[in-house]
Amino acid sequence: MLDAFGTISTKLDSKNRLKIPARFKELISEYRKLYFYKGLNGTYYLDVPPVWKKTIARIKSKANRFNPKFAVFEQHFFNAAFDLNIDDHGRVVLSQHIMDLLKLQPGGELVVQGVGDGLALYAKTEFENILRASENTYESVAAQLFADDDNSIHNINPNDETA
Repeated sequence: MLDAFGTISTKLDSKNRLKIPARFKELISEYRKLYFYKGLNGTYYLDVPPVWKKTIARIKSKANRFNPKFAVFEQHFFNAAFDLNIDDHGRVVLSQHIMDLLKLQPGGELVVQGVGDGLALYAKTEFENILRASENTYESVAAQLFADDDNSIHNINPNDETA
């Protein structure tokens, strides 16, 4: 599986179709379906089937319908989970429900961001607000995530092909 990275702004067409940017075509080229779902902090994801299956397996491993926290998670996650067919031109139709979740107007501007093995979607104004709001915490979050990690980005051996 390829690693997707980078951020691209694009617009929906008049039928609310998102054309997957050329930069990410290779990521989706062998699939006819993508899975849309809600992440955290206003992030929505588009995953290819193998990544979606891993996500669902992880959710199932945590499933406890008698845990109130899991019930809240499940309600929100599956309220915003959809399978989207990719047409012959590399486009997916965003339903009105998805448009509402993204806070996106018809023909609106969208940000598509490569996030490793999938794509993240945002209305452009929402993406800008998220970045602005988190700008001051990025460094402290990165330090917390990688400070004691032997695999931190500064300790990677460039000759190690598994990195």
